[in-house]
Amino acid sequence: MALASRARPTRRLRLPLMLAVIAIAWSARPAFASTYAAYIPLDSSIYDELDTLNDLGLADSYISEIQPISRVEAARITVEAESKLSESQNQNELARSVINSLRLQLPDEVQWIEQDHEDNLPTMFHPIERIEGEYVLSEGTRRSLETGPSGIDYQEGTPLLPNNDNLNTDQGSNEILRWSGWGGVGGFITGYGEGALAGPLTDSPSQASRAQLLTGAVVVSLGNTAISFGQEETSWGVSHYNQLSQSNNGQPFPALRIQNIHPGHLPWVLRYLGLYRYQAFLGQLNAGRTFSKPWLSGHVITFRTLPFFEWGLEHTIMFGGSGNDNYGPGGFLGNLTGLSTGNSSQYNTNTRFGIFGKAYIRRLRDTQIY
Repeated sequence: MALASRARPTRRLRLPLMLAVIAIAWSARPAFASTYAAYIPLDSSIYDELDTLNDLGLADSYISEIQPISRVEAARITVEAESKLSESQNQNELARSVINSLRLQLPDEVQWIEQDHEDNLPTMFHPIERIEGEYVLSEGTRRSLETGPSGIDYQEGTPLLPNNDNLNTDQGSNEILRWSGWGGVGGFITGYGEGALAGPLTDSPSQASRAQLLTGAVVVSLGNTAISFGQEETSWGVSHYNQLSQSNNGQPFPALRIQNIHPGHLPWVLRYLGLYRYQAFLGQLNAGRTFSKPWLSGHVITFRTLPFFEWGLEHTIMFGGSGNDNYGPGGFLGNLTGLSTGNSSQYNTNTRFGIFGKAYIRRLRDTQIY
């Protein structure tokens, strides 16, 4: 049952409260040494396994609405769940199996957490973190629509493959090989990336034409704050719930992103709101739209006020682009923050604002209502 509220596209929206909360979140960041923040690809099984631990009531500090998360944050949740399971009288075999699987996928990061040694790490490189192969058989005609320069153009991508980064495939047999790795320098600078060979192996005249870089970014960690820039993978909004109105198979795009690595508490009386995570980004989309290369900006903050209740606010705005950028530096800043988005006589914007919540009912077999 979905109760998330969304506004229709609008040209003017003021969100001072949300931006004020994010500003407070930034100012409340803990002051301690930095770590390596390598983000986990959105199609990784790690997210499903963390969701399973959360559903079993073993991951009370996991906030799933903001993705991607870092490997070290996934390891922290794994250690938390294992500790809670060991204290429980019910030794759930499913939970134990999931925890063992996460330990195999995050061996170094789990060791950092267990030994309290995630800060000031030495330089390290993991050139092969994950290799996976896929086979896709696609038949039938894909839908497409071209309505001219002032309309909507689209072409159907590979169906039934969520978080597939808009990988190109053709009709018939398609072989896909994906590879990802990461490295850290100086204890606070992380580089990560994922590449792929995708498409028909036999029909391609040159295998080099099948190669593509899916994601690749550099992350600078300042205490609990991670600032990244590169070809970023996101859920086309910032929160998990924005997939209700946006794509979950969107192509990664160049963007600047900031978020906290581990959840924390806001200062003063706001700490009673519970654990929180936030994320904000600014990126530029490709040219295949009405206004070529528009900007996409998003902000989200999510709270886990109680172990069985989460809620948050999210805001995404698309603005600018070729022929739609009749604004100065002040107008750009107003669009970026959502505080002043002008009017349609100057330029068009598309804004989405959402308030979401999720409740866990433990007595009803951990039923979730959101």
